[in-house]
Amino acid sequence: MMYVCKVLHDSINALSLRDEERQISNYIVNFLRRVTHGRDLEAHLNFLVDARAGFANLQPVVMFLVQRVNSLAVETHRMVKGNHSRKTSAFVRACAAYTFITIPGVTDAFMRLNLYLLSGQVALLNQAITQGDSFFKAAISTLSEIPKTQEIDSVQRSTEPWVLAYVNQLLSTLLVVPDHPEREPLWILRGLMNVVREYAWDEQSDAKAQISLNILSLLCAASQDEYSYTIKKVESNDQLYAADRKFIEALSEIINGVIDELFDILKQLGSRKETIPKQAALALQLVKIMLAHMDVRDQGTGQLIMKLWNLASKTGAASRKTMAQTAEYAKSLCDRTGYEVYGNIATRISVT
Repeated sequence: MMYVCKVLHDSINALSLRDEERQISNYIVNFLRRVTHGRDLEAHLNFLVDARAGFANLQPVVMFLVQRVNSLAVETHRMVKGNHSRKTSAFVRACAAYTFITIPGVTDAFMRLNLYLLSGQVALLNQAITQGDSFFKAAISTLSEIPKTQEIDSVQRSTEPWVLAYVNQLLSTLLVVPDHPEREPLWILRGLMNVVREYAWDEQSDAKAQISLNILSLLCAASQDEYSYTIKKVESNDQLYAADRKFIEALSEIINGVIDELFDILKQLGSRKETIPKQAALALQLVKIMLAHMDVRDQGTGQLIMKLWNLASKTGAASRKTMAQTAEYAKSLCDRTGYEVYGNIATRISVT
């Protein structure tokens, strides 16, 4: 069957029709999906190495092989219940090496990004932290290759919504990724922020602002003494730094930089009449994040919240429903925490 599939693979050339290539790819993938070596996962990995060498020119087959090897790593994790021995640890790292070498052969940048993120998550699940870092770095580098538009149903559409959704997934994963001991704090996130700054965003879009808001939320989550979620046997930064002063100072520095960038974006959105509603919405979102994650007992934070609120309200473009929900949220925080400062803020931003 491998020989027959190889003959089919080699029959594809530059003159072949797309439908023909798709049909042959489906035949080969269906065959590969049916091959199993039982509990001998190492033998199956060797089989997939041979398959990669034999079917490297068919993109759907290459993507299937990456997914299949990730499945082997997850299956190994399930078999050992997360408690890897030296042998199983070496095997899952071999799986990570396979996928890291194979993914660059995928020509579609969108698929490469998805595979890098998924493979990095699988590596983290199996405590292969160094390999996970490599996948996330590769994903961040690939982001700059995403075109501004993509043809969908014969219509050119913006890729910014896709980039926004992808970065959000990446950020949620980065929360539990521990820092490299020889690197500066949050070095992977800093690399992502550099790519976001240099990306050619649409001036009338608020995608960059949304990503900055999500980065701000991540940084606030990273400052917590204990993270909301972790990965078994992976020490995230909450355990690695244990609220170390230098780490908190680094977080504060990045947070201040992100807030400054958001104010620059607010200024840009306010310079055009058509983007003023987006400016008001962004200001309200920033108010919510500051109420939820920052110490409003600090005088500077309280003043900043009121400045943003006044900016949103004076434009007349802010949603009154959202404004009322924000005031109600501040009141609920007062009831929950007992801090009167939340009640004062709720009174000052109440909508009549």
